[in-house]
Amino acid sequence: QWFFNISKFSDELLNDLNTLKGWPEKVKLMQKNWIGKSIGCELDFKIDSLNKNLRIFTTRPDTIFGASFIAISTDHEICKSFNNQSAFKEFQEKCSKIGTTEEALANAEKLGFYNGAALYPMVTMNGEECHNEWEITFEEIHRNGAIAFAIFNYERFTGDTTYIPEMGLEVLIAIARFWTQRVHYSDFRKAYVILGVTGPNEYENNVNNNWYTNYLAKWCLNYAKEQVLQVAVTNPKRFEEVKSKINWKEDEVNQWEAIAEAMYFPKHPTEDLFLQQDGFLDKELFPTTKISKQERPINQHWSWDRILRSPYIKQADVLQGFYFFEDQFDIKSLERHFDFYEPFTVHESSLSPCVHSILAAKLDKMELAYSFYLQTSRLDLDDYNNEVEEGLHITSMAGTWMSIVEGFGGVRLKNNELHINPKLPVQWKEYSFKINFRGTLIKVQKTKDGTIIKHNNIELNVFCEDKII
Repeated sequence: QWFFNISKFSDELLNDLNTLKGWPEKVKLMQKNWIGKSIGCELDFKIDSLNKNLRIFTTRPDTIFGASFIAISTDHEICKSFNNQSAFKEFQEKCSKIGTTEEALANAEKLGFYNGAALYPMVTMNGEECHNEWEITFEEIHRNGAIAFAIFNYERFTGDTTYIPEMGLEVLIAIARFWTQRVHYSDFRKAYVILGVTGPNEYENNVNNNWYTNYLAKWCLNYAKEQVLQVAVTNPKRFEEVKSKINWKEDEVNQWEAIAEAMYFPKHPTEDLFLQQDGFLDKELFPTTKISKQERPINQHWSWDRILRSPYIKQADVLQGFYFFEDQFDIKSLERHFDFYEPFTVHESSLSPCVHSILAAKLDKMELAYSFYLQTSRLDLDDYNNEVEEGLHITSMAGTWMSIVEGFGGVRLKNNELHINPKLPVQWKEYSFKINFRGTLIKVQKTKDGTIIKHNNIELNVFCEDKII
């Protein structure tokens, strides 16, 4: 809205929607909601000490006499009046470093976890959990691992080595403490297990030992240990500050290592495959081709009971782990798991087609990769899931970029160096994209004649098809 400044002509847009012929009502409703016109009034509050007015907009002017204070951002224009005051500068700096850890600690306490364990929110506006479905809010705990992986990815792609000591370390420790309490040792399996979870596949709830969740928990524990030991050596002063703040115990990293080493992973009894969770093979393993088109998407035609008993996968689950940690598995293992799980995947999540497109491209299944690319790029345009009236899927928009850059473009970071291995779908003559890698703008162009990579940083090594350019 702000970029296009549509508020200047929102009335015209809204009125003209009624003149469109042949447009589905749900699409027109989507456009109306996107324009998002609110009717209200603007009010000025006078700030006597600054001799300035603070203008606010409200849709409820009838409640204005109940206002007792106004909160503004420290970046607000009015705050420039305080830039020369040291107390304000200190407060502004403090605000810039405040995260959502306190709310995440409170979220974990609701599950009975203490001593600095944090469960970061599934949905939030201010750090507090806003989701209200138990099987998502408190069972889809793998999002804690996604937080840690985002920190890992941020540092390696930006090269910013200050973030983890200054802000990320406390988050990683809080997440590791969560996993330490969420697992328990099974005497039967002689390993640590994680029971009662929802994995990335939201067509399964309250399952035991979701492979992706267990693998991510193991990785988080090892990564947190690695970062604790590194910061203790490279930034001992900061590490002492963190230790005093979080009630650190020196044996914690040893406990993390012991749990990670003894984590349980469900496996196929006869095939070299990881199972999505305990009991997956008890299902009737019919591929998605057995579902009639009239019954798709299944979440709009089947009972929840039927969905939960089915083998069908809403989005990448085991394959999400292979996407995150592709360097830890060989190409043959990826292909086995792709060929086993994709036929059961209905892709009824905006998160699904892009991951499958990237993995298919890696496996040189280019026709399939392109098909998944079309699905993620046209998800809302073609309304695959019959829900576009509820809003656009930002995730599929990001997935479109990922499918091109990581999938067809083959962009990877290996051994702290940038690798680009483009492939061209037969449907295209060429494509190009730009990425900003550690402050350097890189343009990649792939044509039928070859690959052109341009940048102006003579100190940056970029590899194309494993050869330095």
